[in-house]
Amino acid sequence: MIKEFKLFENLLVDDVVINVKNVDDNFINMIKNDLAFIVYKVKKKYTHIRASKIDGDFSELNGDVIKAHLTIKMTNKDVIDAVLIENKSIDIEINGNLVYSIDNDNFDLEAFKNKLVKVYKEHLTELKYKIER
Repeated sequence: MIKEFKLFENLLVDDVVINVKNVDDNFINMIKNDLAFIVYKVKKKYTHIRASKIDGDFSELNGDVIKAHLTIKMTNKDVIDAVLIENKSIDIEINGNLVYSIDNDNFDLEAFKNKLVKVYKEHLTELKYKIER
């Protein structure tokens, strides 16, 4: 029981270094929380993976996001680069490899965040992690 508590305690995201310009704090808080996982690979030896640093910039024109760029460093040393351009295209790189790219669709910040989290979960699954939370 103590071990489980320590594991969840490590998921606290209050110490994430944030340097993101021109975006609502609630959006960044959602990303911090959604990118906090308890995972295991073998014999249910649990560990945690979460964001350790988030950098980025959001540009707006007339209240619409015309470009959003986030660089998220995870505690397992993964680096996620995600870009949303004019609510139409999303590119996501993990560790310098393009893992997701779509153009000519309609996205808002919520869809951008959801796609970023989904793609990263798929990446962890490809690395044979099982995600508990």
